[in-house]
Amino acid sequence: MKKSLKQKKGITLIALVVTIIVLLILAGISIVTLSGDHGILKQAGNAKKSTDQAQLEEDVQTAYLRYEQQTKGKNDLEHYLNQIDNVNIEKLAVDTWYVSRGTAEVTIDIEGEKTTGKSVIWDGSKTPKTPELKKDGNIWHWYIYTPDQLKFLAYFVNNGNKLEPDEGETDTENTFNLTQIVIDGGYNPEDVKIIENTTTVYLMNDLDLGARAENNNWETESNEAKKWTPIGITYDTTKQFKAIFEGNNNTIKGMYVNKTEYYAGLFGGSDNTIIRNLTIEKSFFKAEEGLVGAIIGYLTTSGEVNNCNVKNCQIESNGNHTGGIIGACECNIIDCNIENSTVKGMSATGGIIGTIQKNNAKIENCHNKNTEVVLKQGTCYAAGGIVGQASSGIDGVYNCTNTGEVIGYGFIVNKNKEESALGGIVGLLHYGATAVECSNYGNVIVKESGGFGVGGIVGVVNPTGSIKTCNNKGNITGKDYSGGIAGGLSGNNIVENCHNDGNIKGNSQVGGITGSASSNSTISECTNSGAVTGSADCVGGVAGVILGTIEKCVNNGIVKQKGGENLGGVVGATGTDCTAKILNCYNTGKIIEESSNTNGVRGIIGAITTDNTDRKFKYNYNIGEIQIKGTNVTKVGGIIGDCDTKSSNISNNYYELNKSNVTLNNIGEGMSAEDMKKQSFVDLLNAEQSPLVWELGTSNNGYPTLKE
Repeated sequence: MKKSLKQKKGITLIALVVTIIVLLILAGISIVTLSGDHGILKQAGNAKKSTDQAQLEEDVQTAYLRYEQQTKGKNDLEHYLNQIDNVNIEKLAVDTWYVSRGTAEVTIDIEGEKTTGKSVIWDGSKTPKTPELKKDGNIWHWYIYTPDQLKFLAYFVNNGNKLEPDEGETDTENTFNLTQIVIDGGYNPEDVKIIENTTTVYLMNDLDLGARAENNNWETESNEAKKWTPIGITYDTTKQFKAIFEGNNNTIKGMYVNKTEYYAGLFGGSDNTIIRNLTIEKSFFKAEEGLVGAIIGYLTTSGEVNNCNVKNCQIESNGNHTGGIIGACECNIIDCNIENSTVKGMSATGGIIGTIQKNNAKIENCHNKNTEVVLKQGTCYAAGGIVGQASSGIDGVYNCTNTGEVIGYGFIVNKNKEESALGGIVGLLHYGATAVECSNYGNVIVKESGGFGVGGIVGVVNPTGSIKTCNNKGNITGKDYSGGIAGGLSGNNIVENCHNDGNIKGNSQVGGITGSASSNSTISECTNSGAVTGSADCVGGVAGVILGTIEKCVNNGIVKQKGGENLGGVVGATGTDCTAKILNCYNTGKIIEESSNTNGVRGIIGAITTDNTDRKFKYNYNIGEIQIKGTNVTKVGGIIGDCDTKSSNISNNYYELNKSNVTLNNIGEGMSAEDMKKQSFVDLLNAEQSPLVWELGTSNNGYPTLKE
């Protein structure tokens, strides 16, 4: 009876549909309009497919939200996916599922990332497939849709950019006849060529190469079976990728590269290449000997890496030149980012790149987002949130930011001192390179096993370089030569218009802007607002030690010393036999000496240790409170603590009276707060200066400020 009723219902529905069609035809609507490729029925069918797809995606999202809300570890995601009505579930990987219902299909992973359709996950098969080839003029471009087509590209490049290797060369992995594979794919082997700088390889889909971390461990037997051999594996330029790689904003994930030699990444070595619009995520890259980056290990000559991103990856080396994006290169790096990853290496380790050098190369608008950069323990140095080492022949580092921690365990011995060179942006900046408009928000920390040279922007500048319009908000924990902007300036260097808000801790030569600055260095128009604390000699609000020039600089942060001598609101001490100049600076920060049996505490300079007639200390003032907490502290001054001689080159320096708990020496002129807020005081500071430097304003509680 039920069956008969069901049959009658089916007949009735068919009759209804036929009736509607007849009525539509009578109304003047043609059969083509009803049933053609763009007909009403076709569009209705497409609309139903879209509705079914949207409904499945909504159901899968609801299941994922239930999974997220569960008690942690109670059930896996598959448990909740199976609760969706009328679906088929297929587990593609340990963290990825394919869900289908009728024509609707969705792939979802444990992070909640969804893809329409069924993702193809590489099983580690070495069998290659010919990419799609399309001719443009005389050039055949490559189109890659699947992992096995990407594998074909790797074999081709590693053969020396040809289908078959040279006679006598063997490859235990590539035992395939690529020529026959090309023929089987319907192409002429003569057309399968990569011509330098003209051929473009297009990535047309997201790819999943199948590797996964198990309990945060990547080096597993399962991943070894899916190990990826980089495209371009040697320094031999005939076996390097030389075309343009267009990622089309697609993502490759699950890549596992683990080598005992150099060159690890999607690409190992490449020459004169452009790589752009590509993301690598949830992948692992390691090369024992160095030159490691998720995108490429080493890019020589010219070229560019543009709009490439790395997310949730682990990049590691026990050698040199390790970077989140690139190990080392001689080209421009533009608009690249690394996020939520770790980068660990020896000398020249950076969040974006290990070493950038030559060809007037630059790195611009690149960002490290919450990626930890670690300089491993051992004989090594130079690590930065963006660049490990900015070397000879480059232009500079522009508009880059870092929010990840930079941690250093290793050091090298440089002039009998242990140097680490850690920076929030650049570890080692040298040979004329510059850092401009960069900001660091991550902490920079040298561990007990590490060495000197730790800065919020740059660890060490040597022998020439410049830092301009940069800001640091990260806390700095160093040893000797620690600063909010640069740890040490050695040579002919410029730091201008920089600001530090981070707290600085170190041993000796510790400053709010720089720990130490050499005789040819100039620090100008910089401000420190972070607390500066040193446990040994030479601690200053702007510089621990200065042999060069500081002008138009301000310290607003607390400056504290817990051991040693020479503490100052602006400078801890000047170097011996130098032409140090401190001009048009002021201090508002509290100066605290916690040590006993020490000397050289002052509002501007702790100690002047040079008698050179070219030195000059003029037009400065201090309104910061001086607190002496220790006993037997001598040579305390409102301006200069320890100075054996005075001359006309030490003049027009002033301090506010009644701002110290001990008697001050007679170097500089004490004035009341009321008098220091008058135009007559501004005139004293501006004496003999053209153009005028000082003015009264409202930004400093009525005290004079520097003119912009």
